[in-house]
Amino acid sequence: MGVAKLLECKQNIVINNNSDFDSLFSNYIKVLKVTEISMITKIKNKNPNMLSLRKLIVLSLYAARHNGEKSNFYSTTDICRMINTFDLSKSKYVNNVGRFFSKSVDALFEVEQYKRGKKYRLSNTGAGYAKFLLRDFQYSDREETPE
Repeated sequence: MGVAKLLECKQNIVINNNSDFDSLFSNYIKVLKVTEISMITKIKNKNPNMLSLRKLIVLSLYAARHNGEKSNFYSTTDICRMINTFDLSKSKYVNNVGRFFSKSVDALFEVEQYKRGKKYRLSNTGAGYAKFLLRDFQYSDREETPE
């Protein structure tokens, strides 16, 4: 199927894969000279003001996951604080975030009912969407119009 020819290619980079995932990942970073930049830094270096509230919520909840499988649930106040760390020209308010969640059900979020109200976190579908947004946001130079 042509794989043998790929293995002979001089541009191939060999990364040792005979250990655990952390070793593989650190070898990957070292061999490919990848510079790790935090997601928040990537967003701040672009123009987060052009993102819709929905996308800002998704990205802030994704940052709270710290690349883990699941994260804690957050109140609308917590989410609003996380969004405002993106250095927006116009701060977002808790009422806006609350209205967003009460407006519709979205597969990107999981909801947990507590005695003092609802809390939210990103679902696995939402994490995939956040990765798509980051790639699109990081590599595109086009201006996006808010939804």
